[in-house]
Amino acid sequence: MTIETLKTLLSLLSLPAVIQAGGPILLERDKRRHERRMMAAALAGAVTGVIDRTQRARYAEFFRDSRDRLAWGEPVDFRSAFVLCPARDPVWEAHLGRLGYLPVEVCEPIVRFFESLGTIRLHIAKFYAGEFDPQPAVAMRLLDQGLALWSDMEADAALLTAELRRLAR
Repeated sequence: MTIETLKTLLSLLSLPAVIQAGGPILLERDKRRHERRMMAAALAGAVTGVIDRTQRARYAEFFRDSRDRLAWGEPVDFRSAFVLCPARDPVWEAHLGRLGYLPVEVCEPIVRFFESLGTIRLHIAKFYAGEFDPQPAVAMRLLDQGLALWSDMEADAALLTAELRRLAR
């Protein structure tokens, strides 16, 4: 048996060992790729759903009208306009611990969107509870801030969902 034949034989014998050792690594890589794709799809759906529901319900218009009514000294009943939802989005909460699977350039806009959404929902809950009824100036300032924040969120949402959908493919 020549040295070349022995080397070939040894390389063939070690191939199953390499496959056995590398198999779990490849499986884990595929699992993470699948999780990243599913998470990107879920977050894209959540962002799109929030924007779509808000536009259909015309919430921004309601807040602009409410701000004007407060400026004119008229009362605004926020309780009749909303069904309260949790400050934190359930899809966001489900995927928060795995954001690191996504590219860094996507993580920041996702965090900014959902944290801004949480802030707006918290303000809505405070309006709903009547915390600002005796303070119309504070209510108007928060409405202005919320509308500006929402405008930025809407503008960023299209780019964010396009990138998330790309990652989901």
